[in-house]
Amino acid sequence: MEKIFAKFWERKEESYLTLSVKLHEQNEEAIEKIHSIQKRIIDNFRRTIIFYNPYNSKGLFQYAFDRFHFSLINFFTFHYNFEKFKELVRKDRNYKEIQKIIIKIINKNLPSETKAEIKTLYNGGGSVIDSFTLQIFPLEKFLNKLSVLENKLNEINENLINDFCKNYKCDKIFEIKAYSKNNSQYFPINILRFINSKDEEYLREIIGDDMDKINDIVTEVNNELSSNPLRLNIHKINLLESDPFLYKWEKIKGFNLVRQ
Repeated sequence: MEKIFAKFWERKEESYLTLSVKLHEQNEEAIEKIHSIQKRIIDNFRRTIIFYNPYNSKGLFQYAFDRFHFSLINFFTFHYNFEKFKELVRKDRNYKEIQKIIIKIINKNLPSETKAEIKTLYNGGGSVIDSFTLQIFPLEKFLNKLSVLENKLNEINENLINDFCKNYKCDKIFEIKAYSKNNSQYFPINILRFINSKDEEYLREIIGDDMDKINDIVTEVNNELSSNPLRLNIHKINLLESDPFLYKWEKIKGFNLVRQ
């Protein structure tokens, strides 16, 4: 039998400003189903440490139900941890002005509520696994509207953004975080991730039977999702500041997609 390795994700000193979807705000049944998929995977790890705080342990990090999310658009990546980001960036006048402009543009170009389907559980499908991610596929008209929003956001004054970013470890992104698959586009939802406590990335063989059945479990889940996708309506999105795990986060503004 081919050995399965866990690739431990290196913790990043990063924070983000994103337009994101928090799943527990959309559909409770979807949360229950995702949690059941988590549990099926976790039940196979008898010797591996499972933990909820990504900052104080190593092993397999389990996203809590209220942290299930996916990012629609990433505006900025800040190369600071969340505490340092709040200390350095939050009070910046240009940052506040950019946020106001972003909110105004989103309000004018807000997508309508959309149906979406979770069709796939992805773990790399090979001998090296670093995470378990669900893939959610919104309707094409939602993605088209999101593209219009992306174009409008990229009309924000470049000098204002450059003046802001030059003072910080900051990358301007302003891009939709969708990926292509079989002529469709999806967004990734992380539900489990291997994390190392050290500041380096490495491969480790999982001792015992912990990893033996993982690819089989993923195949089983995907067969089920193929015949019966997990369906939900996306009716609320948020402008968020967060760390890489949405473990530490704050909401700037919520947007209701349901037309009144």
